[in-house]
Amino acid sequence: MQGDESGPKGKNGFEFYDYYCIILVYVYLKVLENKIDIEIQLYLVITRRKYNMQSKEVTIFSKTGLESKMAARLIQKASSYESNIWIQKGERKANAKSLLGLLSLGISPGDNITIITEGRDESIALSELEAFVNNGMVE
Repeated sequence: MQGDESGPKGKNGFEFYDYYCIILVYVYLKVLENKIDIEIQLYLVITRRKYNMQSKEVTIFSKTGLESKMAARLIQKASSYESNIWIQKGERKANAKSLLGLLSLGISPGDNITIITEGRDESIALSELEAFVNNGMVE
């Protein structure tokens, strides 16, 4: 959801995209005198996300698109950040720190891609990666 900080709201104003839901299941088996006693405990843990996912659409200006050499430069730059970083082209998304993932997107010159960041340094990562791509993937 580009440009939208929160997700759809439920009945009580609960913003679904702002929370993680974790269900923990514990199963205890007790064998006593040829009888099996099963005890199941379920726990629902809802925690607030620490970081907001940010994204920005950019155009690839390099003459060769995102071939292996350019992809390696992008990976090197993306790997310098702690955040999770993805590159999206159309409906397909790949980890920006994975050569195979980036090459599988088949990014050509002039293609629009979306850079997606999430993590502690997401804002700086997004702005610097945007500038890096707009500068032809050279420092």
